[in-house]
Amino acid sequence: MILFLGGGFIANALSAKFEEARIEHRIVSRRSEPEAPRRNAADINSLTESSPVFDGVDTVIYFAHSSVPYSSMQNIREDAEQNISTAISLFEILSNKKIRVIYISSGGSIYGDQAGPITEASLPSPVSAYGVAKYTIENYLKLFHHNYQLPFDILRLSNIYGVGHSSNKPQGIMGALARAFIERQRFAIWGDGSAEKDYLYIDDAVDALAKVAAAVPSNDIFNVAYGSSVSVREILSLFEKYFGYKIDIETRPPFDFDVSRVFLDNSKFREAYDWKPKIDVETGIGKTAEWLIGSGTASIPGSQP
Repeated sequence: MILFLGGGFIANALSAKFEEARIEHRIVSRRSEPEAPRRNAADINSLTESSPVFDGVDTVIYFAHSSVPYSSMQNIREDAEQNISTAISLFEILSNKKIRVIYISSGGSIYGDQAGPITEASLPSPVSAYGVAKYTIENYLKLFHHNYQLPFDILRLSNIYGVGHSSNKPQGIMGALARAFIERQRFAIWGDGSAEKDYLYIDDAVDALAKVAAAVPSNDIFNVAYGSSVSVREILSLFEKYFGYKIDIETRPPFDFDVSRVFLDNSKFREAYDWKPKIDVETGIGKTAEWLIGSGTASIPGSQP
């Protein structure tokens, strides 16, 4: 039995894949979402060793995190208390119960701005409270492995996007920009558009996670990414190509805590799990836009909802 700690975009997509493959799993999350039928509504802070959600569980996939880079910087102390302290408490439970942990970390925020392809051997240098918390939790997980033999896998994901991603959060340009193009709205970008990041389509991400869950614990760290970076300007051009028109773009000063360049080397993960991404950014943009139009969550001006 696999237990998801936390719900959301990636967890829901992985749950759907597990449902199709008939892989036993359950989800613990405070939010109730009908698209995740195996959800148990609970606050992970309230879990104890005797909590029934752990019954029969041999693997935990740890998605839970209460912030994104922007929100983490609004109250740094609270962000640490909510995320780092919670992780320590959960690792105590999981190590006592000998439950493997697959921790979903952040390749974009952990490393900070670095030149050249970033490997797992690159020294992390986070510039947001979110990135610091993710890196700190990674190190606590390794500490529990060293001292209490807690088996683990740490996956440093790049920017995940695609069908099913909510665009109403201060993170994730793809969904928000797709909605802006569909509704022909003015769109604000932070910086001059030269920021480059790695974008991995959701189907490729869940394929990667499923491979890790099916394998024995690696007790290691992996970058899970497309393996190349694309700038905001290039993304804008791809949206203009797809829709056949432009929208008004407003530029604003960049945030100091926003990483401007993320180029993750995914070769270690590719070789270890015989995996490679299949959906390039241009194709992924088209799939995302088609879903937003077809789902009714956005509509082209002049069309019926």
